[in-house]
Amino acid sequence: MTRQPQTPAPPLPDVEPSTVAAKRRIALQRKQRLDRAENALTHLNRIINGRAADRLRMERSGIPITKPLMMVLRALYEHGPMTVGELGELNHMDKGYVSRSWRSLHASGYITAAESDDQRTTTLQLTPAGRDVYRRWRRANAAIVGQALHGWDDDDLASLVTHLERLLASFAQTPKDDAD
Repeated sequence: MTRQPQTPAPPLPDVEPSTVAAKRRIALQRKQRLDRAENALTHLNRIINGRAADRLRMERSGIPITKPLMMVLRALYEHGPMTVGELGELNHMDKGYVSRSWRSLHASGYITAAESDDQRTTTLQLTPAGRDVYRRWRRANAAIVGQALHGWDDDDLASLVTHLERLLASFAQTPKDDAD
């Protein structure tokens, strides 16, 4: 067997070990912070959207409507009349859930529906009772948020609002998955 002469390995770039280690440490710290942020958002979402929070909002507002149904009222309150298809798209709800939701709210007298042959083009609109229910629910929800943040000073609240609005803008700009 003939031995091939080995080509010497290319020289390593002149990088100080402390620089590489520092970059790794910074990357690890960033990953840990992102993990903590994701964990906090997940837990906050569970608390805000959980059954206990739903019960509290219903109790405080005197309105026996869950948050998912209230999302339908909110969309109509904030955006005005819209079709069932538009409502589903806006709230990221599947067609079956949207259909059951608007029919339930319609039966309760909170929305009107101008139906057509194509259910997707049924136009939904809040009734005065629906607007009142939505406003009462929002007041109760605002009181709950106020109670949760009662120990925060004005500077902390201002900072929270700034950071939440920035976070919201960042998520709004995140590209949507093509599979959606």
